[in-house]
Amino acid sequence: MIQAMVNRQDASPPLGQLIEQAQVLGQISRGEHRQLTSALLSNPSLSTEERRQINLLLDAVRMGRLKLSR
Repeated sequence: MIQAMVNRQDASPPLGQLIEQAQVLGQISRGEHRQLTSALLSNPSLSTEERRQINLLLDAVRMGRLKLSR
């Protein structure tokens, strides 16, 4: 499981938990999408594997395989 956390002040769940939840539920909220995108763009400490997993999720949203909910 991914151990990195998004660098935010609020009580955001770990990235690994967001990724696993999205894969199980087949959907992701707009806030979670924003959180993953932000982590990908602004967190230099993400590992190559973490970046790969986030990219796969974001690609799934773009391709319609993962639903983007409100």
